[in-house]
Amino acid sequence: MANPRKRRGKYYYYRVTWHESNGSQKDKPVPLRTESMVVARTRASEVEKHRSEIIELYNKGESYNFPWMNDDGILKIDYLNLEDAVNNWLQLRKSDGIADSTISRNRCSFASIMSVFRRNIKLTQVNSTVIGKYKKVMEQRGYSPHGININLRTLKTFLRWCERCDYITKTPYFSMVKTEKALPSYIADGDFEEIMKLKWLDQHYKLAFQFYRDTGCRLGQPFIGTLTGTVLIIPARYSKSRVEKQIELDVEHIPIVLELQARYEFWKNKVNKPVFKYFKDKYSKMFKRCCKTVGIDRRFHDLRHTFAVRRYLMTRDIYQVMKEMGHSKISTTEIYSKFNDRRLETDFPILAGMYNKTAKIGRNGYPLMDTKVIYSS
Repeated sequence: MANPRKRRGKYYYYRVTWHESNGSQKDKPVPLRTESMVVARTRASEVEKHRSEIIELYNKGESYNFPWMNDDGILKIDYLNLEDAVNNWLQLRKSDGIADSTISRNRCSFASIMSVFRRNIKLTQVNSTVIGKYKKVMEQRGYSPHGININLRTLKTFLRWCERCDYITKTPYFSMVKTEKALPSYIADGDFEEIMKLKWLDQHYKLAFQFYRDTGCRLGQPFIGTLTGTVLIIPARYSKSRVEKQIELDVEHIPIVLELQARYEFWKNKVNKPVFKYFKDKYSKMFKRCCKTVGIDRRFHDLRHTFAVRRYLMTRDIYQVMKEMGHSKISTTEIYSKFNDRRLETDFPILAGMYNKTAKIGRNGYPLMDTKVIYSS
């Protein structure tokens, strides 16, 4: 029997060690919590008596809580429940530099999941059957397949982490909810023109909406980006791909970026909520109000989709669009090439007219064109 380990004057733990069938070594430290060598040896002997049970419990994500480890003075079985494991995971994600917005989304997902699961359910009891029940309940509650799948993807990421940490032996299998693969929504020139004509809409918002449509920026990027000449640099920690992003701007875009940043700085200490979220909500809600006024159902992110569709119509080069959008995979960008050409030419007649009039065919069979159209309100 191995000797108890000592730390800072106390016999801290006794380590139970064994080898798995694949040859990997596992160990489970058990606290002894005593300053006496005699007591430490007695407790270590007690731990050794339960060696096989300790190994079995370990593989189930459970462990013995020995009498000297609790106030009741009795032998108990501790297990890791779902809520505690999730909290551990979220804390680790924060220390790993995951964006606060992503962690917030993860919390929302698990709030939904735990509204169906018992909060104190054993982590090892989260299996395919339980997950299938969650999907069924959420469908009955009227949640969209897209929303359910967001939560399921979060759950799968979490369970894979649990497997890597040896909290579970294997990630349970489950499938996503089937969804219709709709093309991205965009704002046609005619609808955008109607928004620009709204008399009650402040000129600042008109310029801001045009900026986002012309650059493809994500909503929060101008507030936290740094201008270097005509390039807006987004630090890696704020980029979705965790890679620094450089967005090329036209000279006409610089004043509105500076104004967005000035307003952001001005309101930093004047709102009783995180100013970043405040500003994102402010512009998002204003744009949705404008869309509702002109009779279309769109969201702010559709301005980014509009940029991608317009750039593809102008260049017919999906790799160029991929680069400008900052996508890491071409498969993410290819969806913008799925639109019918006649439909795009109808929705963006000015761009289509320019393309048909000035396009020249290059070696790759695509038109050679490097023109950006700035809509003037």
